[in-house]
Amino acid sequence: MSFVTTRGTTYELEEPRYWHLTQPNDILLHNARLGEGIRWTVSVLAEQSGMQDVVTRYSLLRHDTSREQRFEAIRRQHFPDHQAVGALIVAGGRWHRADARWLDRSPAEWDNSARSYWAGEITADPRLEVIAHGGLYFPEWRTFSLLTP
Repeated sequence: MSFVTTRGTTYELEEPRYWHLTQPNDILLHNARLGEGIRWTVSVLAEQSGMQDVVTRYSLLRHDTSREQRFEAIRRQHFPDHQAVGALIVAGGRWHRADARWLDRSPAEWDNSARSYWAGEITADPRLEVIAHGGLYFPEWRTFSLLTP
């Protein structure tokens, strides 16, 4: 475990470091710079009063697809404690490591694939991802560009 202090608050960080693929001028990097490296996941923000309808760009584009709805239904029913980066996870948050290959199955396989995904089962050719609920710390935040209007 390591610690970082930003804006007068000390956070304990969990290992290992995860990597998030993004664009150089991504809003996430902008917000991480403004937060001196700390960003709270959208799922945490959605728990705040008046923020229930906040969404990520991914969910905005994909939330109506049948597959996403089915995987989310299985998560809610069978894995309610799982909630969707180089980043370190702030201690106390929740995270889930999954193999995204389970998402590539046919509709007839979605129920079993969703159970395998949320159980953390790994395929023979894994494409691993981490879904986090909590704080994320971006150690290189000082190098991130601020967006201009």
